[in-house]
Amino acid sequence: MKVVIKEREYDYISDYPNGWLFASGDPYKFPVDIGKYTCFVKRFEKKRPDDISGWDLLVQLKGKFDPNLPRIYDVVEVAENNKSIYYIFYEFLAGQTLEAAVNRNVALDLHRLTLDIFNAAEALHARQFWFSDFCEKNIFAEANGRFLLIDLDSVQPLAEVPHNNMYGDKQYWALVLKFYKEQLGYKNMRPADLSGAILNYLQILFLVLRLKLALQDKRYDYKSTELYDNLPQLLLDTDSTSFQDLFTQALAESKEGQALRTASATKELIIRQIIQNDQIPYQPTRRLPEIVAFKVSDAQVAPRQSFSLAWEVVNATQVTLYRNGVLYQEIRSGTNTLELRENYDGRPKTVAFTLRATSNAGEQMSAPVSVTIMEQAFMPNPKPSLNQEDAPDKQTWPIQEEETTPVPDTQPYEPEPFKPINPDQPAKEPTIQLFEANTTQVIGGQKINLKWEVAAATEVELYRNDQLYSNILESQGSLDIKEDYDASATSITYYLVAANKNGRTRSSVLPVSIIKPITPDPGKLRYIRLAMAVLFLAIAGILGVVASGILFRKKIKVLALRGDLVEGQTLGIRGENLPEEAGNVQVLFNALPGKIITLSPDSMRVVVPAVNTTQDSIPVRLALLVEQDTVYTANNLTFKKKLNSKTEQPSLAENTIGKPTTSNSADSQSTYLPTVTPKSDPSQDNNTLNNLGASKDQPKPNKTKPVLPKPYKPKPKPNDPKPAVKPESDGYSTHPTVDIYKLVTVKSNVIAKQRRNGTKNLEITVQNSSAYDLDLVRVEIEYLRKNDRLVAKESLDFTNVRAHTSQTLAAPDNEKGKKVNFKIVSIDSKQLY
Repeated sequence: MKVVIKEREYDYISDYPNGWLFASGDPYKFPVDIGKYTCFVKRFEKKRPDDISGWDLLVQLKGKFDPNLPRIYDVVEVAENNKSIYYIFYEFLAGQTLEAAVNRNVALDLHRLTLDIFNAAEALHARQFWFSDFCEKNIFAEANGRFLLIDLDSVQPLAEVPHNNMYGDKQYWALVLKFYKEQLGYKNMRPADLSGAILNYLQILFLVLRLKLALQDKRYDYKSTELYDNLPQLLLDTDSTSFQDLFTQALAESKEGQALRTASATKELIIRQIIQNDQIPYQPTRRLPEIVAFKVSDAQVAPRQSFSLAWEVVNATQVTLYRNGVLYQEIRSGTNTLELRENYDGRPKTVAFTLRATSNAGEQMSAPVSVTIMEQAFMPNPKPSLNQEDAPDKQTWPIQEEETTPVPDTQPYEPEPFKPINPDQPAKEPTIQLFEANTTQVIGGQKINLKWEVAAATEVELYRNDQLYSNILESQGSLDIKEDYDASATSITYYLVAANKNGRTRSSVLPVSIIKPITPDPGKLRYIRLAMAVLFLAIAGILGVVASGILFRKKIKVLALRGDLVEGQTLGIRGENLPEEAGNVQVLFNALPGKIITLSPDSMRVVVPAVNTTQDSIPVRLALLVEQDTVYTANNLTFKKKLNSKTEQPSLAENTIGKPTTSNSADSQSTYLPTVTPKSDPSQDNNTLNNLGASKDQPKPNKTKPVLPKPYKPKPKPNDPKPAVKPESDGYSTHPTVDIYKLVTVKSNVIAKQRRNGTKNLEITVQNSSAYDLDLVRVEIEYLRKNDRLVAKESLDFTNVRAHTSQTLAAPDNEKGKKVNFKIVSIDSKQLY
């Protein structure tokens, strides 16, 4: 194929699958030298451009340069095995991914990383794309200190809003949503509420904070669950006002389709409040919620007259309103007023409202505020309500009961919790259908999973050791609770309370025992670590020896061979770094092995085998194989037969076969072995003698019936189909007979045993180790069930498999096949018959 690199065209031949690696199902290879450039090549076979979300970006970037994005030299479409294959040629980058750098505890320049990643993200956003797979493995740290975003084929268009089914790593998505839900109280926050560009900027914020606390301040292990779970709270504790304003502004700009202010503000906060801040808290602060104020607009209202409730709450993740002691409404985040109107049945009544604020540190209940509903004739003279006065200048709002005049012939109202107050709803108490724990014993520091199902409940509460632990709003769900070991409390009890306006229902108690974790003896632990270190060094030493033998193996060199070969002759081969073990070496003459007599690092002696032919001389291909790899071939050799010992040998001046054979070895010599010459009549004798250069008056050989050697026919294995190689006719053939099935092998890329989705992505490779070009190799594939029952059969035809090469084809997928068998059923070659 033709590849254009910096306006210059180069030829490139793909060697797939040799040396190619796989990531997310897509093969890639590096480094690949094309001309004077080194490339990273990615190959797409199963995916079409429409299946690749970032394909348009790749085409836009071809031949261009954007800051902190890898350069794309070319995008090429070629046809392979009647399929359209797409190749992406990237600039090769020297360095490592951020994930690898973190694993090696490499010191990172967080200021440079922040600027470079923001430049890369802004370059994507300028081209109307955003990075959905944002994570450490897709950030590349070059050796010169530059950081880039890689794996650009997974980007998404800006028009595509984030959603949970989108391809990409979600760990930094989750941190952004957790901050909105837990720190800002946006309980119904969804990924689609943010634009992809703004989500990228907020993800960078959490990445830099994590790197700062783990790698720079050494406060946590980078991959610890504790650090990951605490990141939203630690970010808020760093500068609550700035980061709350930033996330609120980001949500507003997402709805407006803007991102410029969020990008600059996020970058500035990262540098000032995280990178340059040496006072970042490393333990999250647990703040109790505080109800600063809670008031009602009118203490007495007429029927069908509305009134409003107003409040101010800080440090709360959830705010709920209770009416006469029963849960009335969950307050949405950002709401601080509520307008209400009570039903009136002709009798005066008083309604009490209470506000409840909760957080992960606890909860607070306000004092109740009351509203009386009565006819105008019964209303006393209005008095200024304390709730309508201005609040005193204090941190907490003093809330008092308002003095009211009792309604004639009525008693002051005292709230009775959980009584039916709405006749429109049926009087049905809540039921707890399920409440269970995944275990009754747990080691200290591990988590317990509680599950529940509740019906007809407006409120669900979880109690731990008779103390309220959490106010759970869902009627069905689960909760993980981490319990630490405490010698004074080794048993924990949990129970669930479900409530509505008609009553309360309590579940049975679930006891859980907390087991003391085993603390290893420091002395024994030291010996264990020492033993593991010794074992690691031993394994590393063995691997080093093996790797050095592979990487630094001396290259084998063979001096060029020329001249004629005679069967039975001892041929000397000279070279450098030849193997010293004969078991690893083969010398093939037209695929016929020669017998190795001596072997040394600089020379070897081989006996030329007999070739079954009626011709006096034929061209021969010599191949030297070391451990099944061809290291040398010679095509300019000629094989000559020896004369029959019963026939008079012609003189050297007249006979071309009898000439002394020149060998590359000083001690090689020509040896004559008896050769049977076929004949059927006297005329054939004369022709044979004339061909050998003998004179007519020489004595004629005895007219005996020649013994014709039978050509070798390989026996097919049991249950195998008859080989497709054509058998040779009686007599002598001009081509050698060889068991080609021993020199052609078949293998697959993986052991195709997939339980769920059947057999997919199977690739079959045919390896031709012979000296012949094969026109057709047919491989039969059997797809079997788990019980070895045959599901289907398929055939793959490999065409034009050249000598000492391999060819790979993709096999059809089969959803029912759990196992795969494959074998060669036929081989066709014009050079074999």
